[in-house]
Amino acid sequence: VLESIKSIVEAAGGTMADVTMNSIFLKDLGDYAAMNAVYKEFFPSEFPARYCIRADLVKPEFLVEIASIAHLPKAR
Repeated sequence: VLESIKSIVEAAGGTMADVTMNSIFLKDLGDYAAMNAVYKEFFPSEFPARYCIRADLVKPEFLVEIASIAHLPKAR
């Protein structure tokens, strides 16, 4: 999921440092530690604002969904 977000942000001319908010939905809160370990790979210094909740996801096989907001630099 974070690779997809990274690709979209970069295609729009930004970086993951431009992500300001993430809404994270986990199928099982027992996966929080694993999700957080991967999250740190994409946001190694400062985490954007975020919340994480347990939710029934769009497809039963999904483990995580993330909705992101990024503030991208103005196009030149």
